[in-house]
Formats: sequence, C-alpha cells, structure tokens
Amino acid sequence: MGTTDGGIIVVVVVGAGWRTFLTHQPGEHLALRDYIAAIQPGRVLLLAAMVSRYRFPSSQQPPFLTYLWPEGGEALEQLGATLLPRVAIGEPWAMVVVTGEPAGGKAKVLGEALVTKELNELGQNKNPSLNLEIPHSMLTGGWCGRREENMTSSKSVTSEQARFCDTYDGYGDLCDCHLPFLPPPYPVPAGFEMKEDIPVVVVTANKPHHLYRLLRNLLGLVEGAGETKLLVVVDGPHQETLDLARLFQVEVVVHAPQGPPGKNTRTNSNVAFALVSVFSRWPHVDKAILLEDDLLLASDLLRYFHHTAPALTLDPSLYLVSAWGQHSYHSTASDPSTVHRVQAYPQYGWMTTRAWVTYVLPHWAPNGSGVDWDWWVYSEGVNAGLEALVPEVSRTAHMGAAGAHVTGWEQHLFFSHRIMTDSFLKSSAHTLMPLHTLLGRNYSTWLDGELGIATKITLQDHPCHTHPVPPHMSGPFVLYLGVTSRSDDYSSFYLLQACLGTDDQEVKELYEGVMRLRVRPYSYSRTQAARTSLLAQAHHVLHYQGRGRREDKNNIQGEEEKEESQVLYLVGCPLSPYCRHSSGTSDWLLAGTPAILEEAMKVARRRRMAGIIPSHSCKYSHPSLDVTLCTIIKCHLTSDVTCCILQ
Repeated sequence: MGTTDGGIIVVVVVGAGWRTFLTHQPGEHLALRDYIAAIQPGRVLLLAAMVSRYRFPSSQQPPFLTYLWPEGGEALEQLGATLLPRVAIGEPWAMVVVTGEPAGGKAKVLGEALVTKELNELGQNKNPSLNLEIPHSMLTGGWCGRREENMTSSKSVTSEQARFCDTYDGYGDLCDCHLPFLPPPYPVPAGFEMKEDIPVVVVTANKPHHLYRLLRNLLGLVEGAGETKLLVVVDGPHQETLDLARLFQVEVVVHAPQGPPGKNTRTNSNVAFALVSVFSRWPHVDKAILLEDDLLLASDLLRYFHHTAPALTLDPSLYLVSAWGQHSYHSTASDPSTVHRVQAYPQYGWMTTRAWVTYVLPHWAPNGSGVDWDWWVYSEGVNAGLEALVPEVSRTAHMGAAGAHVTGWEQHLFFSHRIMTDSFLKSSAHTLMPLHTLLGRNYSTWLDGELGIATKITLQDHPCHTHPVPPHMSGPFVLYLGVTSRSDDYSSFYLLQACLGTDDQEVKELYEGVMRLRVRPYSYSRTQAARTSLLAQAHHVLHYQGRGRREDKNNIQGEEEKEESQVLYLVGCPLSPYCRHSSGTSDWLLAGTPAILEEAMKVARRRRMAGIIPSHSCKYSHPSLDVTLCTIIKCHLTSDVTCCILQ
C-alpha cells in the first residue's frame, strides 16, 4: 500500500478492498467517519496509521492526527481505539476490530498496538516496526453473517447483489441486512420537454464509492435520468467498479490506461476516450454530457442542459454548456435562472457537440505534456476563441478530496462552500433566461445596454472591509478596473475577487473582459451554512430509499434566500471594449500598493481557514502533570490555548 504524508488505512479483512484517508488534510476526517459508518456489522477491519515520509513544519504530533478529530477520531474511538492520543511522530499504530453485530452490539477490539520510539547506541531514533498478530480463527465475517437465507431474505435482492455485498463494503444501505437499497433506483420523471436525445457519459477509474454516490444521485434524484442514455467509462479493468456498474444495470466501456496513475496523461486519455465512446455508441446523437465520478448533482441538472442545448445548435461560436459556475458562492451568486456567456474551462459537468469533439481530439493535450486536458483546451488556444454558457448558480458540486488534482486543502478552501440549486432552494423548476439573449452578438448588445444604465461606483475604502456596492440601491453597478490582459498583471481582478468572496485563484469566466457577479456582503454564517448544506445533500443521496420510499428532499434544504443581492459588473480596462462607457483612465481602478493586496490575501485566507481546527489530545491533559513531561501543541490556529499530552 505504500506510505503517504499521513493518514488512516482501513482494510476490510474478510472481503476485498481498502481505502486510505489522508487526514493530514482537512475534510478527510468526515470521509473516514462516513466510510466507517457505511461498513456492515460483523466485518473484521484492520486500521493502521500511515507514517509520514517527513516531518511537517512546526508539527509536534503525527501528521495523520492533524485533522483527524473531531469526527474521524470519535469514529475510531467508537470502534474501541484508545491509544491514538499517545502516538508520537514516527510511531506506528494499528488496530483490528469486528464491527458491531446486527443486533446492535458494540464493536469488538481484537487487538490494538502502538510502538514507541527508542534510541540506538548513537542516541538516534530508531524506525520502529509494528507486528499485530490476530488468530485466524477470530477472522470471521461476511455480509449478513454469510447466511444464504439472510442474503436473499428479500425476494427483491438478487444473488448478484448478495455476492457484491459479501465481497465489498462501505456501501451503507445497499448492503443492509434488513432493508437494503435496491438498484437501480426508481427514476424521477422528467417533468420537462426533452426535444432531443442527449446521452450522459461518466468517467471513472478505481473510486467505486464515488461512482456509487453519483449513480444513485443521477438515476434516483435527477429529473429525466430515466429517459436518458448512460455510459460509464472505466479507466482500467477495476473489478469492484465493474461489478457496481453491473448492479445498476448501466453500460460500461473499459479504457486501457495510458501513463502512470495520478499523472495528467492518465486522466487526459480517459476523458478523450470517453468522448469518442459516447458518440460512437450512439451515432445518431449530436450532443453529449460528460460527468466525473466525484460530483454531486442537482435535481434540475438535465432540465438545465436540455433548456440550453438548442444554443449549441444555433450558435457555432459556442463550444459547451457547463453545469458549474466559477462564482457560485453565497456572496457572489443567488439567481438560478441566470446563465452567463463567457470563456470557460470544460469542467465539473458539461455538454458539448459531436462537431466540437471531432475538431478538438486531434489537438488534445499530448501524452507527457504535464498539463490537464481542461487547462490545455482553455489556455492553449485549442478552442479557437469559442465561448461557453455557465450558470450563475451551479448544478453540480465537486465532492472529491485528497486526490491527484484536488487536495483536501483545495476542497475545503475553494469547493466545500459553493452553492448549488438543490442546496438552498426549495424548488428545482427554475425558469431560465431566454436563449436568444445568449446567442451570438445578442449577448454583446444586451450587455452593452446593461453597462449603459449601470451606476458607476468607486472604492471609498479597502473592499475587504467596506462592501463596495452601496446598500439600499437596486443597481446594476459597474466598477472599472485597470486590467491589460486576462493574466491580471496588476491584480485588480484579484483584489475584488478576494474581497467579495469568490474564487480568486485565477481570473475566469470573463466575457470580452467583463465579469458579472450578483453580490452581497460576505457572511461567515452563510459560508458555513453552504458547507453544511452540501454535506447534507450528499448524505441524502446515500440514504434515500428509492422505489417509492424516497424521503422528501426539502427536509435537507434551508430557507430560500431572501436577502437582496445586487448585480456588479467588473470591467477590465483597456482589456474590454466596454471601457467606452467609462470616463477614461481616471475611472480605472488599480489594486494599489502591495499592502492593499497583502491585506486582501490575509482576509481571504482568514475567511477560508475559519473552522479548520487541527486535532489535539487535550483530553489527556491534567493540571497535576509536570509541564516538562508534556509536548506543548497549538489547539487552534488563532488561539493561544495550549495543552499537553503525556509521552
């Protein structure tokens, strides 16, 4: 299994498969908790801490403990772990446990061990090794106790599902002994007109639990999925993934992997193969939708795509429709009916045409180029100036973490608090803006009219401390920025993106040098509510009981947003032709001094880091302990509180 930079390995001893959780990054503790909760009773688990290859800067505890608590650490403690708070850097820990029995019994620890470090004759730390021996006679298990009468007690449970659950684990109620979820789920009727056949292709590899969530989400909760053709493309013959797809009765094509795992070539070639496969499988279709396995889908995803599909037919200057909006945050988006025309990456759920795929594949990212396919298409001029349609409020959310392309840090800082239509609105039947406005030069004419009536504003204070848009005015508003190119050399776009609370990693989703946002003052509580809402939506996807037993999805959604938001146009000058509406260079705002930018960076980082608390072991502290016997560690990023653990 190798080593990594700190995490927990969970191995199902009786059965197949194992998963790693890189708990030195935020967010993975939740995935660990959910996976343990989804394992069936009576399973024998081997859990081990992965020793980091190096010591993290300023770290006085093992990296795998850094973000393990509260949820991940508590899940391990509920299994019976007791030694975790005593683990020091470089020390191995492992535990073997039998999960609680179906009758509600507690987990049974078969063994837990920790090896402390010793000094060799030169006074140097030895690299300790750990051997935890468990008698083979204790390693029993299997789905529902391996009793055939239990596995097929329900006439609806097929022997194939029973074999799957006997072999694999971590799928929750799919393998429940009493009331298992029965795939494929009962589809939600379209409720809208589907004028053309637009299939969906899903790209995946060896992350079957992600694929399980997506298939259950798509086939059971997205309107119109029952009338939509579906193809799953698997990068390599991963048996668990193939067996799962067979349970859901979906078509599968296996791609011969190219390049080493985790490298760009591997993913790039699989996406290209998926595009070829979907149009080859259904030669009569003109468009297709591509989804990645780690997405969460809004119930109106297909409604949105079918509404916008005619634009790709009517306007050859468009190359895709995206389900994902770059600025889909509570402070910069709120209207699900709005669609923008922009330059955009093809990512996180998108629809394109056969003609564009035919054009772009010969120009695909070369093997070994070291770049991702979506960046190549967007930045290397491959799309020949073509534009895209994107929603103001996303129809997908990225829910993967600690992967090759999105780390746990990136997931928490930039993805976990985005908004999606299902996550904060009670109804998915939104009336989208008319298509004719988005076609060709119609959009330019419309935007020109908008900017012609917009109220020009200037900054009276640092935009991170005083919201730049005047309250109690309806707008729209416009702010002219000093920008000479999309690279934003003067960081003018960056300053506003950081302070307004949207993604500031790069300048994206511009139309002729203009960025359109629907803004309101940043709110920590709304940001945390967005995180909670996405997690609740993901939980709902994995726990609704299809086939007439669906829960009411409204019970996981918050109140519909009522706070007034205002349209703000950020116009880069002289980059944009719409600078003609300004009064000249005197209107063009530059980011200013390095101190102004540094303050924006600090504010943006402080907002994103809020709620990230490194794990600690204060529970073992005691006032009577001599502080010289303890290791002092920080308990909170912004706190001076310290605690100690007995070594």
